[in-house]
Amino acid sequence: DLSGNVNIESVPDLGVLILRGKDEDVNALMKIIKELEKLSEGTRPDIHLLNLRHVNSTALAELLNGVYEDLVKLRAIQGQIQKIKIIPLVKPNALLILAPDTDMPSILKLAEELDQPVNPSTEFGVFQLKSASASQVATTIREFYNERGGLGTRILVSPNIRTNSIIVQAQPRDMQEVAALIQKIDLDQSQAVSRVKIFPLKNAIAADLAETLNATLQSVLNPAAAQTSGLGTNIGGAGGEAAQQLQEARSVVLEYLSQEGAQSRVLRSGLLADIRVIPDPRANTLVVTAPKDSLEMIGALINQFDARVASVAELKVFTLKNADAESMVTLLQATFSSENQQTDLGIQIAGVNDANSNLIPLKFSVDRRTNSVVAQGGADALQIVEAILLKLDGADSRKRETTVIQLKNTPVADVSVAINEFLDTQRALIAQDPDLISGFELLEREVIVVPEAINNNLIISATPRYFEQISNLVKQLDKEAPQVIIQALIVEVELDNDDEFGVELGLQDSLLFNRSIIDNVLTVQQTVTGASNVTQTNQTIVSQEATPGFLFNSINPLGTNNTQNTSNTAGQALSNFSLQRGNSDLGFGGLVLSASSESVSILIRALAAKRNVHVLSRPQIRTVDNVTAQIQVGQIVPVVNGVSVTAVGSANPVIQQSEAGIILTVTPR
Repeated sequence: DLSGNVNIESVPDLGVLILRGKDEDVNALMKIIKELEKLSEGTRPDIHLLNLRHVNSTALAELLNGVYEDLVKLRAIQGQIQKIKIIPLVKPNALLILAPDTDMPSILKLAEELDQPVNPSTEFGVFQLKSASASQVATTIREFYNERGGLGTRILVSPNIRTNSIIVQAQPRDMQEVAALIQKIDLDQSQAVSRVKIFPLKNAIAADLAETLNATLQSVLNPAAAQTSGLGTNIGGAGGEAAQQLQEARSVVLEYLSQEGAQSRVLRSGLLADIRVIPDPRANTLVVTAPKDSLEMIGALINQFDARVASVAELKVFTLKNADAESMVTLLQATFSSENQQTDLGIQIAGVNDANSNLIPLKFSVDRRTNSVVAQGGADALQIVEAILLKLDGADSRKRETTVIQLKNTPVADVSVAINEFLDTQRALIAQDPDLISGFELLEREVIVVPEAINNNLIISATPRYFEQISNLVKQLDKEAPQVIIQALIVEVELDNDDEFGVELGLQDSLLFNRSIIDNVLTVQQTVTGASNVTQTNQTIVSQEATPGFLFNSINPLGTNNTQNTSNTAGQALSNFSLQRGNSDLGFGGLVLSASSESVSILIRALAAKRNVHVLSRPQIRTVDNVTAQIQVGQIVPVVNGVSVTAVGSANPVIQQSEAGIILTVTPR
């Protein structure tokens, strides 16, 4: 007991306790703390690496962790808690043990006791089967030893398909039990013997008869299942659902009363179990597998079902001329079908008296190549079908007229667009209330209009009722439109009236002619070498110009050639009116008479000219009424219409092509 209060403070970071109180009280607490430290010695965790030689480290770690988890739970009840962790390293095959020092020896001892070698031949066995299937035997063994509790047999089984063997892993005691079980199962004989017999069919169809037999047997063995699934919807063959139900049904013995002429015989089957009826459509046979006691009764049922039927179906082929065979078959099937009909029996038809027509269903098929309907059924029923087809295959009510109309005045594309828009508008008007018009009338109203642009032809296809109407529309649209010819006269008016007559006469002394100034003298030099090597050069004047020369009757000055003798006096007499040899405004001279020598110069000219109008252009154009037409006499001229400046500062002109010349645009109305 303490005489006073003692304050206790802990410092977790330093791992110390601070005690404050009387000395005797502090000493008493110190004794208690030392006793607690002695008790806790060896409880700190330690790490140990244990190498294994025989046992897998992962498996042993799982086992030891599970053992010590259970042990910790037991110790926790008594107020003791132990923390132990065992980690497998796999490679190397070792364990990393985390545990207190006090528990480490016991853990190492337990691990060494578990790490012991075991004879592998006592752990597994391979059983090679002779008769049974490895996969089936493996499934049987698993199901037999499934969930055995306590010290019951626990095994692992795996089949090997290639060698037809069973691989079993178990303890020696359990291995002996499994070996004995496999030996009992792997037998090549069975007490249950079934026979197989093939029944060829003459009248019945193998698949249908197999379905009927399975439904009959199923209705006896399991009536509730037969009513649920209907009359044999699954054919009993090759592991079908019906065959499986026959194998698992209750035990029933069936008797069949066979009538052979005037005598009757009762056939009794064995237990109706493990009966399989498989059809072979290729050979139209039934392969029946059943116990020998039931095989005779099954054979009698097959013979009875394969008897000839009194009802005989007839086939007829109806070749149609106007109607479509597929449409007729669809109509006949809808006419002679019954919505509530669940079997293949025929239906009651008015006017049919024979039983065949009521028992045999009507069937129809189509031959597209010949546009024919193939019908199967009773004789009276086929007569009614024939009457229906003859009535419906009368005159073709969908006959259409097709023609080609060549247009003379209007482009075929424009006419085609106009007519098609007219027809589309009519269809839209009819579509507002489709109940007012039947499908047949809609088909009759359909008109096909196709343009042919090369020869300007229009292809029209329509029924006779609407063909004339469309033809009249085409004629009205192709009516020759009023035409107009426009001619323009572009003239330049210039009033001019010229009348000229003049005479110029000149006389002079020939001395003045000699004083003419010579200009532009063109000479040719010729060099000739003689026999005595003497070179002689001759210069010849080819042409020259003289001023005034022969035409001295002008306003030009006289010739002043100083090389001539100027001491002599020469006279000159002129009559000059600047007559010249032509009119500079008109560009021609009219009648010109001229003579000239070194002493005489005569010029006589007469001209009379009168001008009023100059025609520049005479454009002419023809166009139809209300159609714009244009004619241009000129050319397209590029004109600068602006300048564009790029980002780098360069200027590019904007060129616009403009029409230049005489342009005439008209719209006649």
